[in-house]
Order: sequence, then C-alpha cells, then structure tokens
Amino acid sequence: MKKITLIIALFFAFGAVNAQDTNPYGFSNGSKFVTGSFKFEDQEAGTGRPLNASVTYNKFIGEAVSFGFTLGINSNELKANDYVVGMEIRNYYTPTSQFSVFSKIGFNMTIPAEKGGDNQFDLFVGPGLSYFVSKHFIVETSLGLINTRISKDFTQDFTVNTDLSGLKLGLAYKF
Repeated sequence: MKKITLIIALFFAFGAVNAQDTNPYGFSNGSKFVTGSFKFEDQEAGTGRPLNASVTYNKFIGEAVSFGFTLGINSNELKANDYVVGMEIRNYYTPTSQFSVFSKIGFNMTIPAEKGGDNQFDLFVGPGLSYFVSKHFIVETSLGLINTRISKDFTQDFTVNTDLSGLKLGLAYKF
C-alpha cells in the first residue's frame, strides 16, 4: 500500500511540475528577433522620400535591453533609392507577457544613390509598443519623437514630432 501511495504521490508531483509550463510570450536575456518596418511620408513635407523601409536585427544583451543593427532603403520619388545603415538600443518595460512598451535611441547613416549626394547622419529617440500575436510573431509600432539630421556640410535639422508624422508600423519575428 505504501508503494502505491508513493507512486500516486510522485505521479501528481511530476504532473504538477509539468503543468507549470513556461510562458512562450515575451523577451528574455539572449532573445533574438528581426523586425521590419515601413513609413509613408507626405510629399508636402519636403523630404522627397515617400517610402522608408528598414529591417533590424536585435539581440537582448540584458534582462530588458536589446541592441540592434539596421539596414534600410529610402525611396526617393520612386526613381532612386538611398541606403540606410544604423544601430539602435531599446529598453523594454513589460507590464504583461504579450504586451511590451519600449524606448529606443538610435543612429542611422543615409548613403545617397546619386553620385555627389551628401551622406546624412540621423540621431533619433522615441517610444514604441510591441504586441505578441503568437509565440514568434510580434506587431510593433514606434514613434520618432525627437530626430536630428546632420548633413555633410554640418547643417542640422532638429525635429520634435508632436503629431503622428514619425509613426512607423512593423512586424517582428522572434527566434
């Protein structure tokens, strides 16, 4: 009788341990993900770039901090494309396992497609939201709240977006 009681107790103990499955959502130290985003700009803004698209590879280097490398393209009136390379650091706050709020700071360098064009350096700061649709797929949105652009001749354009003109929509895939 003692053996049967012991076997039943072990069965329930191991069943309870296996029932406590880890949460498949969210990020942790060492998590990797790729995010792609796009933004349509108004032609009247004077940028001449109606479509911006980028892909960023991020890896968590701490419990709530990720570091990423960016490759992108800026479509210049659908005729020529400028290329973008950059990096960013994100700090995450996770109120629930499926929903995250992050702040990011980043640096991009834009290389023009046209010969003789100026390289531009962009520094940006802003908030963002991530929502886990499934274990691997994430919907993201971010807002370029503060942007500064420095051209080759050291002219600077500083922008604080108080509207949604810096809004980017994107999808991410967590490995």
